Amino acid sequence: MAFISSLFKKTPETIESPAILESSVAKQISKIIVDADLTDDALVKISRQLDFWYISEKLPDVELVALAEKLIKDTMVSSSNDTTFKCPTMRFGKTELQIPIVTTGGMRIQNTWMPDFIPLVAPSSKKILKSESQSTLKTVIRRCMKLGLNHFETARMYGTSEFQFAVALREMMDAGEFKREDFIFQTKIPVAPKKDFLKRWKETWDHVGDRLGYIDLFSVHCCSSPDKYDILFDNGDDSLIYILKEFRNEGKFKHFGFSTHGVGTTILKMINTEEFDYVNLHYHHFGSYHAEGTLHPNGGQGNGPNVKRALELDMGMFNISPVDKGGMLQKPSKGIARAIGPKLTPIAFSLLTAWENGHHTATVGFGRPTDLDESVSTAAIYGSDSKEETYREVAAAKERLANVAKAKLGEEWYKKGLLNIPSCYEKVTDGIAIGHILWLHNLVSAYGMYDFAKMRYDSLVETRSSVWKPNKLTYEDNIKNVPDGNPGLSYDSTVDLSMALGNHYDPELALQKVIECHSWLGGGAGGKKMAEEERISRGWEAAYDLQTWMVFPGTEEVLNAQNVVLQNVTNGYFGAIVDTGPNSKKFKNIAGQTRAAYTSLEM
Repeated sequence: MAFISSLFKKTPETIESPAILESSVAKQISKIIVDADLTDDALVKISRQLDFWYISEKLPDVELVALAEKLIKDTMVSSSNDTTFKCPTMRFGKTELQIPIVTTGGMRIQNTWMPDFIPLVAPSSKKILKSESQSTLKTVIRRCMKLGLNHFETARMYGTSEFQFAVALREMMDAGEFKREDFIFQTKIPVAPKKDFLKRWKETWDHVGDRLGYIDLFSVHCCSSPDKYDILFDNGDDSLIYILKEFRNEGKFKHFGFSTHGVGTTILKMINTEEFDYVNLHYHHFGSYHAEGTLHPNGGQGNGPNVKRALELDMGMFNISPVDKGGMLQKPSKGIARAIGPKLTPIAFSLLTAWENGHHTATVGFGRPTDLDESVSTAAIYGSDSKEETYREVAAAKERLANVAKAKLGEEWYKKGLLNIPSCYEKVTDGIAIGHILWLHNLVSAYGMYDFAKMRYDSLVETRSSVWKPNKLTYEDNIKNVPDGNPGLSYDSTVDLSMALGNHYDPELALQKVIECHSWLGGGAGGKKMAEEERISRGWEAAYDLQTWMVFPGTEEVLNAQNVVLQNVTNGYFGAIVDTGPNSKKFKNIAGQTRAAYTSLEM
C-alpha cells in the first residue's frame, strides 16, 4: 500500500515570496493589493506580472505603483459584483447577428478531452455533470451573460465540451436565468465523407437538438487540406454542401461557415465559393498560424488577403485564438512583454490588433473564470473614450516590435523571408511545413518565443512519427493522413528541399534556418527542451505565466492520448493530468503563501 500511495504523492514545491515585496514601494503596493480583496487567481496573476517588471525590467517605483493599480482596475471590470460593463458588439457580416467582440471559447473548460463517442472508455455523463468542471462552466456562463459575452463556441471534437455546454445552458434557461434568444451558440463538426459526417452530426444533435432547439452558427471544422474542399463541393450527390443546406432549411441551424487552420490557397478557394456566411481563421499580429509562410494566390503570404476578401463578401470574421495560437500570450516571452511595454499586456495587444484588422469577434479559450479578466478589460477599453489613445500605444508597440525583428532578422529577411514558399500540400515539399518552420524560427530569433515555438513544432514531429509512412505509402496517400488541425511535418534531413526553395530569394539561408530551427525545437512531442541555462543566456525565457491552476482537461504541455486515457480511467488520480481545478493543492499552496506575504506587511 505504501508503494501504491507513493505513486500519487506529490513533492511540495517551495514557493518564494513575491519579489515585488523587496522593492522600496513594497508597503504601498501591498496595501493596494490587500485592500482590493482579490481572488486567489487574480492575486497570483498580478503578482507575477509585477515581479517581471520589477526584477527583469527595473521599472521605476512610481510606474510600479501605477501598474499595480491598473492591473487591479482591469481585473475588477469582470470580477466585481458591481460592474455595469457590457461587451461591445459588431454586426457579424451577412448573418446580421450582433456578436460580442469577445467570444467564449469552449476548448479548455470541458471535463476531459476524451471523446464521448468511443465505446468502453467514453466518460460517464452522470459523473461529468456532477463534476467541478461543470459547476465552473456554469460560473463562467453566468459571468459571461452578465458582461454581455453571450456567444459560446464549442465543437464536436472538444471532448465533453459540447455536451456540457448544452446541458448547462438548458438548465440555466429552465431556471429562468436567461432565454434562448439571449445567447448565440456555435459548434463545429469536422469535414468527412457523408456517412462519417452524419454520424458525428447525430451525436451533436442528440446533445443540442432537444435542449437548445437550434444552433445559431454551425461550422464545418478544420477545413485545411485540398481534399476537404473536394468532400464539400466536388463529391457528386454526396457533397456535404447539399446536406448543410438541407439542415439549414430545416431550421437545425441558422447560419453556416467554416473553420480552418489551413494554408492561404485552400482558404481563399473556400471563401470564393460564396457559400458561407462567416469564416473562423487565424490572422494575428505575430502570424497566421499554419497559413503563415504559405504562398497566397493574390500575392504575399499568410491570411491577410483572405481577411480582406471575406470582408468584401460581407462574411462574418471570427478570429481564432489570438491569445494562445497567436503566440501563447498568457505566458509571453520576455522579448514580447518588453517590446509591447507595461501600458498594454500582450493579451490586450493581441485582441486590439485583431479588431483593428477587421475581425468582428475574437475567441478566447476560457478554462478558469478569471481567464475573462484581461479580455473583458480590453473590450472595455475598445468601447471607451480612451480607445483612440490606446490605439496610439498599440501603434507604438507595433513599431517597437518591428524594429526588434528587423534588428534580429535583418531588413531583407524581415521583408522577404516567408515569401515564395510552397505549402506542405505540394509534393515538392514531401509534406514538410517549410513556411511554418521558418515562421517559428523568426519568432524565436526575434522575440524569444521558445515555449510557443516548441509546442507548435512538437505537433509537426508527432505527425511525422505517427502517420507518415514514406516506405509504405506514396506522398499522395500520406498527405491525406496528416491531421487538418496541425498540417505539415517536421524537417527530415533525407529530404532534398532545393526545388521547394527554388523561388526563395535566398534558398541557402532558408534551408539553414529550417535546419537550425529543427535543432532548437526537434526534441519530439513532449521531448526534452533546451536547457534552462541556455535559454536564459539566449533571452528565450518567459516573462510570467498567467495560467494559475491546471484546467480540467489538462494543458497542452501534458496533452497526449496516454495522459487523457489515464485521467479518465483513474478519475484524475494518476498520470500527468492531476490536481486540476481551482481547488488544486499545488495552486492553493502558491496562492496561500503569496497572500500571506502581502498581508504580513500590513500587520
